[in-house]
Formats: sequence, C-alpha cells, structure tokens
Amino acid sequence: MPGRFIQEDFADKENFVFIDEKLVEETSEGIKKKFYTLEKYEKNPVIKTDRPWESYLSDFDIGYVLDPFYSSILYDTERNIYVCWYQVHSTTGSYICLAESEDGINWIKPELNRVVYRGSSKNNIVRFIEYPALSIDFGSVVPNYLKEIDAKLVCSNRSRFDDRLYFMGITVGFSKDGIEWNFHFPPLLPYDGDANCLMWDSMEKCYLITTRSYQHYNIYKRLKMKPKRHIAISKSRDLIHWTPMTTVLEPDEEDPEIREFYKMYILPYGHGYIGFLQIFDVDPSLSKGPLEVQLVFSRDLFNWYRVGNRKAFIPRGESGWDAGMTLMTSVPVTTGKRLRFWYGGKEGEHWIASKGGIGTGQIRKDGFISWGTEREGYIITVPFYISKLSIPEIFLNIKALQQGYVQVEILKDNKPIPGYEKENCIPVSGDHILTPVKFQNPIRIDGNVRLKFWLRNAEIFSFKGNFTISSEK
Repeated sequence: MPGRFIQEDFADKENFVFIDEKLVEETSEGIKKKFYTLEKYEKNPVIKTDRPWESYLSDFDIGYVLDPFYSSILYDTERNIYVCWYQVHSTTGSYICLAESEDGINWIKPELNRVVYRGSSKNNIVRFIEYPALSIDFGSVVPNYLKEIDAKLVCSNRSRFDDRLYFMGITVGFSKDGIEWNFHFPPLLPYDGDANCLMWDSMEKCYLITTRSYQHYNIYKRLKMKPKRHIAISKSRDLIHWTPMTTVLEPDEEDPEIREFYKMYILPYGHGYIGFLQIFDVDPSLSKGPLEVQLVFSRDLFNWYRVGNRKAFIPRGESGWDAGMTLMTSVPVTTGKRLRFWYGGKEGEHWIASKGGIGTGQIRKDGFISWGTEREGYIITVPFYISKLSIPEIFLNIKALQQGYVQVEILKDNKPIPGYEKENCIPVSGDHILTPVKFQNPIRIDGNVRLKFWLRNAEIFSFKGNFTISSEK
C-alpha cells in the first residue's frame, strides 16, 4: 500500500534538516543563516481557469475565482502521469475538476463525461459530493494506505448538510479512480472547519486533518475575547475515529494584530514536520486581505515554531495571477537535486473575484535554510545519541565551491573525540545532496556527542547519520 496513486515520502528520522533551526546550539562569528524562497516557474500559472464551469469570462484570459485555489496533485503509476484535483467556483456552484500532465508543467483537461453542466457532460468535472451534502470546501486528496478500505484514494471535504443535527462538518471521501467519489455521513468531525487539509503521516502511520477548532472559537467567545483563525489538528488510524481537535498554532505577540492563520498543510520531512502555513492579514470585515505561505517546523506535530524569521516561502507576486494570495496543499516531487512544488494563487485578495490558477516552482532538496560563511567558521549542534558502540556514519548536503570545504569534528564534553578531530576529517568540497564524511582513523563510539561543522566558503543544508537527537532517544 498504496497502489496506483502515490506521493513521495520525505520522512527520514536520520536526515537532520536545518529548517529545524533548533538543531544549532552555537555558531562562530561570521556564520550566517540563509532562508530560501520558492523559485517560481517563469511561465506560471501552469493550470488556468479557462472553462465556463471554472468561472471563465469571455473578456479575460483567465477565469475569476473568489477563494484560494485549493488543489492536490498525485502520481498515477498505471498511466505514468500526474493528476491534479482542484476546486473551482462557477455561477452555479462549486465543482472539483481534474487535470493531467506527463511532466507537471504542461497540463490537459480531459473530458470525463460524468457531470452535466449547462446541458453537456463534455467537461473535466468529477462526480464529487452527494446528498445530504450541499456544498464543497475541498481539503486534499491522499493515497489510501489502509488495507481494510476498498479505495485507491481518500480525500477530505467540509460541507453543509441537509440534516438538523449534522448540519455542518468535515467528512472523508473514497474513490477507486479519482473520478467517482463516495462520502461518509454523518461528518466525522462535526461542526469543525473550514479550510481543512488531509495528510498521511508516514512516521506515525496515521492520517492527519488540520482545520479550525469549533471548541476553540467557543472558548474565546465565552471569555469575551476576539476569536482568530488558527490551526488545529486531529489524527486517525482508520479514517473513521478521530482524536479530539487540538489547537496547535495561533498568532503571537510578534505578529501584527490583523494577522490570522488561514490554513496549514503538513509535510513529514526529514526528522520532523514542515508546516506550510497560510497567513492572512485580514481587514475589519474579517473576510478580505492578502494571504501567503510561511514555514513552521515541529518534531512532534504539537509544538511548532516559526522559521526563517517569518519570511514568506511562497511570497505573493508583485503583480499578476498570484499577487493577492498563495497556498500550498500538495506533496512535492524530487527532480534530480531539486524539489518541485505546486501552489495555488490568485490575483485578488481573499473574497475578491479575480484571476487565479496553479503554479509551480523549485528549490534545492532540503534547501529551505542553510548555515554558511565566506570565511572560515563553525556551527555546533545540539547533543546527539550514538548507541551500540558504532562507527559514526555522516552524510552531508552542502555547497562548497571555489576552494570551499566542510570538515566535521565529533565532540564529547565539548572536546574532540580522538580520531574525530578536524585534522582527521578529509575536507569535503563541491555541490552535493548526499556525500559521505570520511575520517582517517575512525573508531567505535557511543553516548551523547555534538557535531561541529567547520565551514570555509561553504553552506550546509542538512546532514544524515546513524544517531538520534539526545532528548528523543
């Protein structure tokens, strides 16, 4: 499991990525931290709203949408193509549409012949919600990893329902082909929502949903405090029974008063989790304002912290189709040494009709944050634990060009371990995603150690090794 539809798994408890800024305990003078933003494709958007059921207007080259452009992209191993599910807003309601691509850049919209729109089924609309569901607030599509469920795909959706008790909530849908969907009723998370995401946690082997907590709003109202959009999380091992919704992230005193958290997609990555947090600077109406994506990180899903000095990872464009908002809700894919992301964008701000679409962009693998210097300097990590008296195996993701290099020392009680001093480490140069560190006379060690990375005209993005963070052993 899964089978036909797949997404890449970036979780690796032995891969320590410097997006976790708390890995670094000490730096020398001259060492600088660098945050990288997504390098957007110059011909974005790669998917445009250009059909009548996508709110296409004849006097504009791209359709008009109100909400953020929700979408999910998976790879179909039977047909060797990428498949994208995306929500559109027409004059007759919302729909989920489907697009396909061989390379993730050039997309087509197949005629599915499943849903009649204005007298014709020649469109790319999938058969999605069914009565008693009355509305679509799309979350995301994920492969089915559960043997007991007869489906290739699962998804989340928040709906209004024609039911006096269960009149609103988030539920889960199931599909064998991505075109015909069936949904569980009653909703599995009644009243919670909206702006939900469904994800698979490959480390804990469970599904996750992020959204806004109904009880969180109630508490704020009872305390006569201003409720704000926030991020809450729930987990499930069977997609039916979910843990209580727990608030995990709210704006803090460093955020401007107008800032709220609209939506967050979680990606298990390396030794923890990256949250693609959509921030919303809302106006007094509580409905309008710009949105863009920042990054947060957690080792346990519940304790999150902001990274990169709160700079945008997917900043809004200066003008054009993504100038009003950006949104990320799909797992990236590896292309050589780089990661390809897809993201939704819209020219206007939230709840303002404007051009919208789906774009793409790339960064270096693990290349969210680096530590580096043009001179010589060092960084020292938090303690790591090496068990079973073993020889340390260390691999680096570095860029060290023009006489640059990286060397590693292993410290115990703040002193180099014999055999693991700087002078016994063979310097590593070049541009590498995963290259080994070699010592001239390695010996077996165990216990708590720290790594000291010596850098000269180099930057380091991540490192991999046969050890664990000491507090997690």
